Order: sequence, then C-alpha cells, then structure tokens
Amino acid sequence: MRGFVHELRQAAKQWVTRGKPADLVWRGATAQEALLHAKRHVLDLSAAERAFLAAIAAQTSRVRRRRVYAVAAIFVALGLVIAAGSIALVEIRAAESRAIEKANALEDALAKTKQAEQLRATAERSAVDANKAQSQTKEQLVVANRELEEKLHELEVANEKAKAEEQRARDEEKKARGEETRAKKATEEALAARKKLEEMLDAKRKEIETLQKKMKDIIDVDLRGKK
Repeated sequence: MRGFVHELRQAAKQWVTRGKPADLVWRGATAQEALLHAKRHVLDLSAAERAFLAAIAAQTSRVRRRRVYAVAAIFVALGLVIAAGSIALVEIRAAESRAIEKANALEDALAKTKQAEQLRATAERSAVDANKAQSQTKEQLVVANRELEEKLHELEVANEKAKAEEQRARDEEKKARGEETRAKKATEEALAARKKLEEMLDAKRKEIETLQKKMKDIIDVDLRGKK
C-alpha cells in the first residue's frame, strides 16, 4: 500500500502541475487497481490525490459507456437489417403467389376463348348445313334460322365474356409485375442496409482496435515510468 500511495501521489502531483490533462490520467489495469485500492482501504489522501482518483473513475466510466453504446448500436443495426430482410422475403413470396394466381386466371381466360371459337365454328357449320337444305320446308327453315340466331347470340355473349376475362387477367398480371418490382426494390434496399451495417461494424471494430492500442500504449508508458 505504501508503494501504491507513493505512485499515486507522484502521478497526482505531475497531473496537477501540468494542468490536469486527460492523457496523464491512469487507464486500463492500472486505473482498475487504483480504484480497487481506494474502495477497499481507507487512504489518507490530499485533495489533489482524491481529485486524481475521481478523474480516473470518470475516465473509466466514460470508456465503459462508449463500449456499451457501440455494442448497443451494433445490435440495433443488426435487428433493423434482419427485420428489413424478413419483410422483403415475405413481400417476394406474396408477389410470387399472386403472380401464380394471375397466370392461372389467364389460362382460364384462354380456355374460354378457345371454347368460344369452337362455338363459332359450330355455328358456321350450322349455317352451311342450313344453306344446303334447299329441300326443307319453310317452317323447317324458320326453325333452323331461329336456332342459328340463338347459337350466334350465345357465341357473341361467350366471346364478350372471354374477352373481359382475358383483359382482367392481363390487368392482374400487370399488377403482379408491379408488386414483384416493389419486392425486388425492397430486397435491394435490405442488401444496401446490410452493406451499410457491415461498414459500420468495420468502423466500430477499427475504433475499438484504436482505443485498445492507445490504452496499451498508455499502459506501456506508465509501466516504463514506474520502472
């Protein structure tokens, strides 16, 4: 304890003489040891020495807070990137599902169009048969003509429905493509956010490495000064 108190008095004296600069305040293991001695033992210290210990405690607290803030910032950024990636994945899957539904609707519209064309062909064949029936009676011709008109009407109705279904399917497909584009954009934004986070992590690592190097240099200087 006498050796520790002697070192503390010399360091505090030098600190006060030079105007209490922050670079003369003990750091690292030396600072922890000084604070531990001050906590465990009742020391007869001067005001300058107590102020020096207070400066050590404040410096240690600031370093600890900086580390806590850096780690918290890293975890918050990671959480944001993970959340953005999850949302983008959900949007992509939803867009794929909607695109499949629109494709099925388009296939149904094409099938109805094909059916309408078959009805038209049947009506045309009926018209040809009616023209060939020269020997039919007038009443038979009237009945055949009425049936032909009904078939043509059914053909027109079916054709209009098929066109409407086809147009609706095309509109849905266009909408699905727009949603897929937005999902891809969200994915690109998530990737950009992840890249930015990685850059932040690298910067924080470099900052921590710089702080650790400075602490090591200060400890080495203190150790050489003690020798």
